[in-house]
Amino acid sequence: MQIEVSGDQGTVLVAVSGRIDAYTAMEVEQRIGEALVGDRNLILDLAGTSYISSAGLRVLIALAKRSRGSSFRMVLCCLQPDVQDVMEIAGFTQLFDIAASREAAAAVLQAG
Repeated sequence: MQIEVSGDQGTVLVAVSGRIDAYTAMEVEQRIGEALVGDRNLILDLAGTSYISSAGLRVLIALAKRSRGSSFRMVLCCLQPDVQDVMEIAGFTQLFDIAASREAAAAVLQAG
């Protein structure tokens, strides 16, 4: 698994490649937590994520709870078909803003 973090003062981009499962979810959660200093918005790019397990879904739920308790917003983008299917089955497409691209995700955040 690979995690790339970039961004500016207002928005952090986290791109996760590989699998988010019981073995990697804690690292994903930790790296995102470190990147979200202050009230930076989050774009979570899952273009390289081939699989997400219930442990990965738990990370997303924790992030959603955190966003509701602060002023930061989160958008998921670039979901692979298998990951999209899991998100739909779990009902997460109703919980999260999901965009087709990084640019579309940024536009969602700018729209407020």
